[in-house]
Amino acid sequence: MRAGGALLEDLYLKQNLSIGRIAELFGSSRSTVIYWMEKLGIRRRRAGRHSRIGVTKEELHDMYWRKNFSTSQISEILGIHRVSAFRLLRKNGIQLRDQKVVASEIARNRAYVRSSFTGDRLQKQYLLGLSEDLSVEERSKWTVAVSLSTANPAMLKLFKICLQKYGHVAKYPAFDAKNGYYWRTYVYLDRSFEFMVESKRGYSLESLSNSEFYSRLAGLIDAEGSVLIVKNHKHIGRSVVIANERIGLIDGICKKLIKLGYHPNKYAYKRKGEASFVGNSKTSYRRTLWVASLNRKKEVATLLEKVQLRNEHKILKARFLSESLGLIRWDSIRTKLGCLKSRLVSETSRSREIARVELLKRNSSTEYT
Repeated sequence: MRAGGALLEDLYLKQNLSIGRIAELFGSSRSTVIYWMEKLGIRRRRAGRHSRIGVTKEELHDMYWRKNFSTSQISEILGIHRVSAFRLLRKNGIQLRDQKVVASEIARNRAYVRSSFTGDRLQKQYLLGLSEDLSVEERSKWTVAVSLSTANPAMLKLFKICLQKYGHVAKYPAFDAKNGYYWRTYVYLDRSFEFMVESKRGYSLESLSNSEFYSRLAGLIDAEGSVLIVKNHKHIGRSVVIANERIGLIDGICKKLIKLGYHPNKYAYKRKGEASFVGNSKTSYRRTLWVASLNRKKEVATLLEKVQLRNEHKILKARFLSESLGLIRWDSIRTKLGCLKSRLVSETSRSREIARVELLKRNSSTEYT
């Protein structure tokens, strides 16, 4: 999109089309339309505000029953929120379709098949751990939406490998001032995955078997954890770290590790209200960030053997840690470790660059004049 905002302003404010409908007209994404609206200073309507375009009861009935439009489709046509379309139908006394029948029809007409979760106990625990770094929400009675925003190619690949057999995994490039260029990837799953929703995750670890606990840790480490190899004076420091805002989860991890013979440490990494900086970007913590860590090298190596990581970047770090266990002096690994870190940074930078190029292509293909 390169021209002035006259057409976009006309479509959105005068013709009262929704962002989704405008995106459809130009073969673009909603995020691209929103980006250009913000850039051109076009103020967005409040969600749920009714369209100025009038619609009669007969027209609503025709759309809903004869044309078999969904409430989402009606909301797009009228330029209102889906919930507002639903309320409009009820306000006009239009009988709603049987939801079980609707669900069955939707399932038959989906472009991509969804498969139910297998019920595997270890995979469930791994996904619960991984969910700590994902956005998971119930979109409807039949759909659980799972998404991730990242430039890390290892996380993008892991997301796809874990979830592609249950639903269609898609991704698109994005940009914001805080994160730069990155990817958003998502998948729509059926209701058998509601255990991944934050309010329904089980955080009690005491009842888990050892294998289930290690699977949960694998997901947590792959998502929000770190395999650290650092300089400790002239020697090598090795650690496995898991960070989370839920002190109950961190407490549970530490208690379970102690029962298994480990010696974990627990501490508050950042207190509520504190800030941290990554470059020029500032993040203020709304809740205290707690950390569970293992720092004894033999315990770190033992744990990494048992958890079976799947994140390729963290697998490489774990392998390097294991292969250098017999070494003590920092100078003995500095060069090789530096090469590994440079490789991982380079892969992420390359992913950002691909996202940048792809986003520019999308924007140029949706030019309007």
